[in-house]
Amino acid sequence: MGERGLDHETTTRVLDRLFDAALVPGLWPDALDQLAGSLGAVGAAVVPKSAEKQVKGFPTSQSVAHVMDAYVREGWYLHDLRGDRAWPRFARGAGVVLEHDLSSEEERNRLPYYQELFSAYGLPWWAAIGFKAEGSQWGLPLFRDARRGPYEPRDFAAFADMGRHLGRIVTLASRFRQALDARTLEFGSSARVNMITLDQNGLALDISPGAAALVGTDLCITHRRLRARGQRQDRALQLAIAAAVQARTAASQANQRTVVILRSELPPLLLEVITLPGVARDVFTRAVAVVILRAADAPPAVSGQALGQAFGLTPAECRLALLVGAGRSLQQASVELQITLETARTVLKRIFMKVGVSRQAELAALLSGMASR
Repeated sequence: MGERGLDHETTTRVLDRLFDAALVPGLWPDALDQLAGSLGAVGAAVVPKSAEKQVKGFPTSQSVAHVMDAYVREGWYLHDLRGDRAWPRFARGAGVVLEHDLSSEEERNRLPYYQELFSAYGLPWWAAIGFKAEGSQWGLPLFRDARRGPYEPRDFAAFADMGRHLGRIVTLASRFRQALDARTLEFGSSARVNMITLDQNGLALDISPGAAALVGTDLCITHRRLRARGQRQDRALQLAIAAAVQARTAASQANQRTVVILRSELPPLLLEVITLPGVARDVFTRAVAVVILRAADAPPAVSGQALGQAFGLTPAECRLALLVGAGRSLQQASVELQITLETARTVLKRIFMKVGVSRQAELAALLSGMASR
């Protein structure tokens, strides 16, 4: 792994394997071993922030399964030094944290957490990629042995964009798990799964009761095609659907973004259109993509750093976007930022262009969606 990051072919191969694992849990160990190897690590895991979820189990590569088993069995997860220090950083918008960000050499040489667990298993070094899925914080810890040594900031290039893919993968795994828990392999039979399956032409094959309850005047299905009220909203939705159904693999889906559907008397709807992995197409006959729906009912709480990384906004643009997205009028935001109203209008136009929205309400809904990831 070098400063230039992973090549496209390697990234696509690894991500395709992870998307397959989202629907076939038995593939997780091998998929995570492949991911770890591509990122110069001995092993990796997909770990939720919630201690309750951790004790129930989480995907782990085979190479570090014994370490993570001890991590849970011996109760280290209840007093996780790395987690206690890393989760707040992720909440503030950090995409990656390294061992040197969290601990001193003196702590690593003295504390039982290091000496009796990770160093005892020959894995003294660590880094983690943070991401959100299903409204919860998750992390991908990467473990290194003494021979490989610690990760360095220059290695960040290899982690670029990985968090976004991991969020989609865990979201898909969670939704599919819900369908299985309902004792069915048909999305339409599970009221808890707000999903619509699409065929190769982008036409609806099946809609779950939960998704059907969210379809109405502002988002409807006409002649089996999902449509949004308003030309601009519908264009964004059709472009997202076309990108998903035309992608050859889940990992190759380009420009996957949350589509915001404004509703007249209800909170906006947030739609994610995701290409199904190849293994899923044997289960969901003719389905090549899914639309995941949820209502945006929480205020935006995304960091400026995360917003800038996601859409290429400058610090000044991030500051204005967060204020406007939080409900400030443009006049109020300009006063708080100590800029003229005309400057604020110019900056807001640039924000809209980069983010892909045209109204302040849409920006607020999009930030709300980012905050819940």
